Amino acid sequence: MAAQCATESLDNPLWQFALDFYPFEDAETILLECQQQGADVLLLLGALWLATDNGAWPDDEEFDSALEGYLSWRQSVVVPLRHIRLTLPKAGRDDVRGEFRERVKDIELEAEHLAMAGLHGLLDEFADECPQDEPLRVSVTENLRQALVLDGVDVSPACINALVDNLLAFVVEQSRQPETPSTNAASDD
Repeated sequence: MAAQCATESLDNPLWQFALDFYPFEDAETILLECQQQGADVLLLLGALWLATDNGAWPDDEEFDSALEGYLSWRQSVVVPLRHIRLTLPKAGRDDVRGEFRERVKDIELEAEHLAMAGLHGLLDEFADECPQDEPLRVSVTENLRQALVLDGVDVSPACINALVDNLLAFVVEQSRQPETPSTNAASDD
């Protein structure tokens, strides 16, 4: 995954989507609730983005095999960094431990950024188009279901429904606003 990530653009549509969606309304809270139930937030963001781009979650063995690099990166780099950050005490920025926790958080975010670059490349290569007449609600729900099944995770229907509803509100809001560059950064405190 690290080698693949090095060849993928860090500034890609999936990353930009994550920067825009994560701070929208309740997205962060819902995503973190899903994470507490075992879901991978980056896979969820990938499934959400794909649906907004009229893409269907890939359903073939070649994609599943290619995704192993992403899953390995997540387990060997992202999850340990998150664990370290979560075990450190939250303190003010003037506190040495708090400053250290913030540096670990920044490195964790960078590791997620690299992971998302690789994930974007895989989704871009393997995704199918959604049927033309399929409503976005159906597309995004199916993408989320596929991503969760692939990852072997069972998330509550309430969490998934809240995520779908939030994405639909986000899409409506985005359609009302002129496009602007993202400056927000995703975090999972």
